[in-house]
Amino acid sequence: MIDNNTSKMKHFTYLIKEYEKLVYEKSHISLLNDFFDYVCEQENIENAIKISVMSKNRENKIFPHQRRLKSIVLENYANILINTKDKIQNSKNFDELFNILNTNKISGIAELTLYDIALRIGQYLKLFPEYIYIHAGTRIGLKNLLGVKMNKSVIGKNELLEPFCSCNLNPMQLEDFFCYYKNEIKMEY
Repeated sequence: MIDNNTSKMKHFTYLIKEYEKLVYEKSHISLLNDFFDYVCEQENIENAIKISVMSKNRENKIFPHQRRLKSIVLENYANILINTKDKIQNSKNFDELFNILNTNKISGIAELTLYDIALRIGQYLKLFPEYIYIHAGTRIGLKNLLGVKMNKSVIGKNELLEPFCSCNLNPMQLEDFFCYYKNEIKMEY
């Protein structure tokens, strides 16, 4: 008889392989890459910030996570961040970049939007998350996995259960994974 933990580990391994297939086939992340590519094509940091905050691609389509936000909120936030462009451009890592954006956050910019903007600017600056940033769906997924409410804003890959801490997914992919599979990873406690 297979115990429940062995069964769950096999299930998690299956989900990781399924997610890797989505990533490598680009069926899940092609939209994300479209926005990243557009930001990376910008000729300067000011344009990269504006494009990142406005959350639009080259076809002027808004990223699904930001579709309900008012343009004026995004415009105001973009202007604030453009005024801190030197600090942003001199960020040494993703965490520093994220903290600059968070320090300058305005009403109407929630944690998921902040993370998405940081990812896009980070792509432009070649700064990538070293930790899994916890917000919205990711928080639910991690709570379902670990059985505890996540009060932290980040978690290290090494703090996860197997097979997550030894899998090939990077922190950005794990953030997406825990959001995408939030309902499929519930542990029984």
